[in-house]
This record gives sequence, C-alpha cells and structure tokens, in this order.
Amino acid sequence: MKTICLDNIKTSYFDTRDIVLKQRNDYWQDAISQVFVPLDSQTESSESFWGRLESRTCSDLTIVRVQGASQHVKRCRQKIRKTPKDLVLMSFMLKGKMGLDYYQKQITLKEKQFVFYDTDQEYNLNLDTTFDQIVVAIPKARFEANFGTSKDLYGYSFGENHPLQQFYEHCLQDIFTTNQLFTEPQQCMIEEHLFHLMTHMVADQYPVKTSYLFNDIKQYMTANHIDPQLNIHEVAQAFRISTRYISKLFQKEDMTFGQFLLAERLRHAKQLLQITSKEMYAVKQVAYDTGFNDLSYFSREFKKLYGLTPSEVRPLNT
Repeated sequence: MKTICLDNIKTSYFDTRDIVLKQRNDYWQDAISQVFVPLDSQTESSESFWGRLESRTCSDLTIVRVQGASQHVKRCRQKIRKTPKDLVLMSFMLKGKMGLDYYQKQITLKEKQFVFYDTDQEYNLNLDTTFDQIVVAIPKARFEANFGTSKDLYGYSFGENHPLQQFYEHCLQDIFTTNQLFTEPQQCMIEEHLFHLMTHMVADQYPVKTSYLFNDIKQYMTANHIDPQLNIHEVAQAFRISTRYISKLFQKEDMTFGQFLLAERLRHAKQLLQITSKEMYAVKQVAYDTGFNDLSYFSREFKKLYGLTPSEVRPLNT
C-alpha cells in the first residue's frame, strides 16, 4: 500500500498485481476492509483475480475508485456487531454491473447508475465481470442532514438517463485525475457540489421518496417561524442543501418558501388572537411575537388570508 498526502487530501493505493499470487486474496480483503468497513471477499480463481483501489479523502467524504475482476463481497451481521461504523456508501458504476442484495431488496446496478446502502445493515455485492466503479463513503450524519432519516433511498438505483449524470460522473472521475492541492474550504466546496448533483438526481427520479426531506424542512420552519430573521439561506444552511433545491421542493407544492413561512406566522397569530383579549395581548405584540416586524404588513396580509382584521377574529367575550 502507498499513502501520499496532498495538502489535506490523503491518497491511498492498493493493487493486488504488486503482490505474490498466494497472498492476493487476503491482501485484497484487508484493503477493502481498511478503506470501507470490515468485509468478506470471495473470488472464483485466485490465479486470474486482480483488484486495484485508489482512495482520496475530501472534507467529510472518502472517495474510492475500485477496479477488479469478478468477486463476491459480503457485509455480515457478525462484522457489523464487532466493528460498527456509521457510513452510507454510494456506488457509481463506470463499467460492468453489480448485483446488490440489501435489506430484502435485490437490484442490478448498471453502468452510469448509482445506489446508496447503509453499512449498519447486511448486504451482498455480486460482481460477475470485470468492473470499474467509484464508491463514496459518507458519514451517516452528513447523509441524513442532506436526505433526511428515511431508509427508502437505500437499495434504489439513480442516475440513468438523467441530464446531470454525465456531470456527476466527470466530477467524480476528475478527483482522481488532478494533482492539484486543495485547501480545506475548497474540499468543502467540492463536497457540496457532489451533494447538490446527487440531491437533484434523487429528487427528479424518485420524488415520492424526497417528501420526508420536504416535511423536515417545513417542520423546521414551523418550529422557528417566530424568528423574524428566518430566511431561506438559514434553512438551506441548517439542512446543508442549496436554496435553489429548497425552492424546487416548494414549487412542486405550487407555493414558495415565503408563502409557506407567511402562512405559518399568520396561522399562529390567529390562534393567539382567538384565545386572548386586547387587554391581555395587543395586536401589535401578537404580530411581533409571531415573526412580523411591520404591523401594517401583518394586518394587510392577515385580512387578505382570513377576510377579517386581526381585531375582528377575537371573541366577543374572552
């Protein structure tokens, strides 16, 4: 194994063709277990088997190019119990195909497709032919910050025939062709770009499964709507996604970010007005306490939505 440090990027190489024949299988199993998680690897013929692995770190991600002859890789329950590691793997097939058995799902990953699977679950990878793929190891907390906590995305293929697929593939491959020294901020920028491409392809090709992220965003806005400074940039930063992607999620519901936030504030204001009197709680204070800075704007939008002024929704006897 060779390890080279390029500024903050650590690069590792494993190649079985540099190893004597009888040690190749053990060497390969150790290599993939070190880079990813402990795994069992089986090959049909030790004489014809070969494998090459190049790994580079980029911010929170470990990006690995894996090439080799046919093999079977297994992540079993015993390995998970002994060596837990909170990682989600994303496999992108450049050449060949891969069978994935994961959590009662069985798919065949073809060229130009990618799939997510959780290392906390058992899985089998069946590579029947010579293959070339790029695997991104993502900390689960980072994955869930972008896609939410739903498990529905695991074991489902993405990318085929998507307009962004080619850009995503080139971005992944370019990581292994450049010798540039990347600073930490630059690595973070590359990581965000990869996630943006991933997120858009997932949202476009499996929109039903992105509803959990949209629900999480709306819940966050509902919980924080009383903050008059709440805006789309803050929410995007909280979920580590782009403002454009948030806008796209709202567009699918025929609304905008601002419309939803305004409706949440007005809904809360109406509730407060209905259970208080003007002596207890002035209209101006209700407006300020539900995220409004401008009383005139609050009154105008309130009447537009409910057909009554804020004072008119109050009960006659409180």
